[in-house]
Amino acid sequence: MDISRVIDLKALHDRIEGDMELLRELHGIFKRDSASIISKIEESIALNDAAGLAKLAHSIKGAVSNFSANRARDAALALEAKGKQQDLRDIGALVDTLRQEVDSCIRAIEILVSRGQW
Repeated sequence: MDISRVIDLKALHDRIEGDMELLRELHGIFKRDSASIISKIEESIALNDAAGLAKLAHSIKGAVSNFSANRARDAALALEAKGKQQDLRDIGALVDTLRQEVDSCIRAIEILVSRGQW
């Protein structure tokens, strides 16, 4: 996996000041919580809860931004916008993209942490 296609390594390094232990800790929290947030996003869509979708998408957007995962952030931003616009049509592909990008972010950080260096 080309980590630099998933996360902006320089931005991430600067954000956490090169602290690999902090990265490990943030990764653990994100890995634990992200699946639940995505499930709740799917529930919001099933319930036609656009406001709930917008809130949850905003939440995961912030989480992936912590890792400078720009493609995941963009996917979350698109979902957030759809929720704010109360437009839940044809949203399945956006959720799939978010899920894929979040999974890629998790794997990229795992690789980076396993290396133990930048």
